Amino acid sequence: TILVADDDPGNRELVLSTMNGFVKDIKVLSAVDGGQVLEILRKRKVDAVLLDWEMPVMDGYTVLKKMRQTPAWKEIPVLMYTGVMTATNNLVKALEAGASDFIRKPTEPIELIARIQSALRRHEDFSIRMQLEKENAEIRTKLLQTEIHKLREELNSYLLQLARKNEVLINLRDKLIEMP
Repeated sequence: TILVADDDPGNRELVLSTMNGFVKDIKVLSAVDGGQVLEILRKRKVDAVLLDWEMPVMDGYTVLKKMRQTPAWKEIPVLMYTGVMTATNNLVKALEAGASDFIRKPTEPIELIARIQSALRRHEDFSIRMQLEKENAEIRTKLLQTEIHKLREELNSYLLQLARKNEVLINLRDKLIEMP
């Protein structure tokens, strides 16, 4: 599911028709302003957001910052899609705020699709890597717990042997004391 946020109906329709024309099994949601983006995110699971920079109610940059501060939305790939804020300093600002990509309008439909798919693949790869690292950490924890358990058993065995040896030594000492 891709959320397209743009206050220009023509831009939204272009993206919607591009996505529906080139990508199978995709749901495309749309919003006309930053406030609607946040409402949709509260209600729906979204895999990526294509976010116009300049929109009414709340601009895309502010939405991006709010998404990065909200744990449930922090990892959603956001592609800034702008025709006005196209200077290099805007690109840097968006990427530093956590945007996955920065696309200048107008762009060719095939480039738009490729960049969205690339962001989704990177996000999926990152998610898989995090899951594998989590599983690896769990396996290491289990191995360490097994090793600790084994060492405790060995320690208990040695302590029992020492206690028995100590008993034998005490008995020997007592017998030596009793001897004339």
